[in-house]
Amino acid sequence: KERLGDYAGAEEAQRMALKLAVGSGLRAYVGQARQTLAHVAWAIGDFERSLREQEEALAITAETGNREAEMLGLATRGLIEVGLGDAEAGLRTEKRALELAFTEDSRSNQSAILKNGGLMLLRRGENEAALDHFRRALVLDEKLSSRRGQASARSCGMLASRPPAV
Repeated sequence: KERLGDYAGAEEAQRMALKLAVGSGLRAYVGQARQTLAHVAWAIGDFERSLREQEEALAITAETGNREAEMLGLATRGLIEVGLGDAEAGLRTEKRALELAFTEDSRSNQSAILKNGGLMLLRRGENEAALDHFRRALVLDEKLSSRRGQASARSCGMLASRPPAV
């Protein structure tokens, strides 16, 4: 539902999922539901609520030892921090997520996190650094034979390489 723009419906569905996850006692599912609630809040611009949900999700991730969820959660937290106006914190968090992705040798997550970081840098006007992130993501996506990933990296790269508006 979130992708269709029905944020209220997406939030309602995730709150139901959270209730079921809590009832089941499966902490990993509780963390997943909180992660998705953080995404919904981020999408509507409620960054403070998004950060609260993300903090809950990351605490559960640490408890359950799910490294992939941790790296993706950190990447999301970086975006939230940028939304809250703290680009420096966002980039530091994104760097931690990327380090974890390389430690875990997760190329698809490395690529996704590089693209997130590149978009943050692009927003700050650091086009060359952003372009470097997108190029590195493209190399990974080519190794993965991910056409979708390659298209995404190329599209982002086009944004970073265009001349600034006057």
